[in-house]
Amino acid sequence: MDGVLYPRLRMALASLGCLLVHAAWAGESDVLRAQGEAARRRGDVDAAIVLLLQAREQAATPAAAATAALSLGAALLQARRLEEAREALDAAHRATADASSRAAAALELGNLAMLLKQPERARAFYLQVTADGEAGGADVLAAQVNLARLAPAADRAKQIAALLPRLLQWPDAAVRAQLLLNAGELATQAGPAGLPVAHASLAQARSDSQQVPASRSHVAALAGLAGLYESQGRWDEVLQLGQSALDAAQTARPPQTPRQLQDLLMAVEWRQARAWRQQGRADLALAAAMRAVEHAQAVRPDLPIEAADGRSSYQAVLQPLLELFVDLQLAALDQLPAARQAVALTRVRDAVEAMRQSEMQDFLGDRCTVEEADAARLEPGAVALYPILLSDRLELLVQTRDTLRRVTVPVPRTQVVAAARDLAGALRTGQDGYLAPARRLYDWLVRPVEGELEGRHTLVVVPDGPLRLVPFAALNDGQQPLLQRIALGTVTGMSMTDAGRPRTGRISALLAGVAEPGPVVEKLALGEVLRPAPSASLTGRAPMLAQRTARSAARALGAREAEAMRRDLALPGVRDEVAAIAALTGGKVLLDGAFTVRAFEREAEGGDYRVVHIASHGVFGGSADTSYILAFDDLLGINRLQSVLRSDKLQQSPIDLLTLSACETADGNDRAPLGIAGAAMRARARSVLGTLWPVDDDAARQLMESFYRGLARDGQSKAAALREAQLALLRQPVTRHPYFWAPFSLIGNWR
Repeated sequence: MDGVLYPRLRMALASLGCLLVHAAWAGESDVLRAQGEAARRRGDVDAAIVLLLQAREQAATPAAAATAALSLGAALLQARRLEEAREALDAAHRATADASSRAAAALELGNLAMLLKQPERARAFYLQVTADGEAGGADVLAAQVNLARLAPAADRAKQIAALLPRLLQWPDAAVRAQLLLNAGELATQAGPAGLPVAHASLAQARSDSQQVPASRSHVAALAGLAGLYESQGRWDEVLQLGQSALDAAQTARPPQTPRQLQDLLMAVEWRQARAWRQQGRADLALAAAMRAVEHAQAVRPDLPIEAADGRSSYQAVLQPLLELFVDLQLAALDQLPAARQAVALTRVRDAVEAMRQSEMQDFLGDRCTVEEADAARLEPGAVALYPILLSDRLELLVQTRDTLRRVTVPVPRTQVVAAARDLAGALRTGQDGYLAPARRLYDWLVRPVEGELEGRHTLVVVPDGPLRLVPFAALNDGQQPLLQRIALGTVTGMSMTDAGRPRTGRISALLAGVAEPGPVVEKLALGEVLRPAPSASLTGRAPMLAQRTARSAARALGAREAEAMRRDLALPGVRDEVAAIAALTGGKVLLDGAFTVRAFEREAEGGDYRVVHIASHGVFGGSADTSYILAFDDLLGINRLQSVLRSDKLQQSPIDLLTLSACETADGNDRAPLGIAGAAMRARARSVLGTLWPVDDDAARQLMESFYRGLARDGQSKAAALREAQLALLRQPVTRHPYFWAPFSLIGNWR
């Protein structure tokens, strides 16, 4: 339940289409606004937005326009279209002369500030509501509940308890139920001190909502009480209340339908699964989890990226729900007949794919479109490996063109994560202690499926969490690294990978590089000065770029500091790297001052390129907002890269390969490698070649030249070309350490 958004009733997130109402008599704007509010109350948020936009456009007076803008802003806020909501609510707040309407706008602006993680701004708006609103009115009470949400944790239960008598006295049962639902949710979160208030609030909300027994508020009240009892371990009552909520939802009648309650049904079934598991009924837990996943799949396209508590909806809902289902389904697998095992394994694979899709959407900050998983995309010589980290064990799904099988490894998640972080840290800093974790991970992740690798030419890994930090090529069987056995590729998910054959013929390439940066250094905050390599003793290692912080958090660079940063950021090997690749491909070169963002845009818009190669510093952090590449004059973020590389020509013939030869992922952040894949997805590139840590300048030049030489051969896959280039470094004594050859990661299409 999203208490912050009261008193505009929290709606179902699924949209059932756009209902267009054309009023043909006086007061058309008022009719449209009423229709829009009705659509919002029944959960048709998209339809409500269309109607309210019409109402604002057709308003005959400034007052009517302000009223329509307020309703529109609330609907946009509910849909998490935050920038549009801000514009509409600001306009309503400025234009409204009536104190009560101004208080309503201030309440919504406070809710918006809460979602934007601006607590002091939210507090100011809520206090404005208490000053302008009708004393004892619903808006004032809602603002006071939300002020309690902003209070120190130790004070929240006390503040809600003080408000409870006034909430209970509100005359309208429907509004009272919503106020009490919000108060009950907040009191539940306050811990043991809030339990009496939570129970009183939710019990009365249940009673009030029974006047419309199949309403959303009635289902939410039952679910809220079940959540309260879950926090106390009262599992029998959790199950009883959950079943009552499910029964109520199934009897819903227009204007409320079960489909419009699917977000609540998802939460209720998920809680039922947890409760049945606690009761030792794994079969009923699995059935409930399966239903919860079905509801989640239905509402997933409309789930806001950001949940009400500040976490993403992926972190708060989708990941833990899907992990519970995967755990329960795999645990039950051996009890199923062989025919049903295959179906169950496919369900697990699809759930893992759904997790990977949702996490990528979470990283990029939007619900980007993805395709359905298709095992037929694996050619006969390729095999895909899905490691699944569960609390008590490691599960491996092995997918070939024709089969899907599962192997269980009795090692807990904590041990796998520790080994992955040890290996990633040792490789990133060039330490010699990498062999022990490399062998442990090989024994857990590869040795159990070695039989599947026989006769195969490519292993495609779909990594989970911290395993994204690990170059699988460096895993070691005690005699040799995995690289010497097979070519490797990585995908975020098979469902997000175009695994068809690439275009053949001449490689047309756009080559951009920065050997000596220009004005871009002035766009960096002082906190972004490059950190020296921890193990520079290996060779002349590239400096490590700190993850970009908010510009407001640090002062701009002075002239002397900027000049020092230019020297530190210099990549002299870039000139030789770009020249060598240009000689192989005949590509268009933008080097140093020629590689401005605008020049890059013009060239990308006018050319038809199979390959875009960028040799410049960059960093990929934990989100798209903290990921960027340095052009000569400006920062090139992921979203801007999308606009640059989505010209009409490139839309018709998408880029086959995007190479980021000097970028790196943020140290220790297991979401950071998503940035490399996200850059490719934004650019519609079929694959991307990036690096997991700062690379040695000379090693990068050698590898890239060798890689493109191999790529130019007919019939040579990208994975095979990368393997040959890495093996060439491995065979040289000076670059034998995996620090030099292992950071290069091919993500996406490996063919």
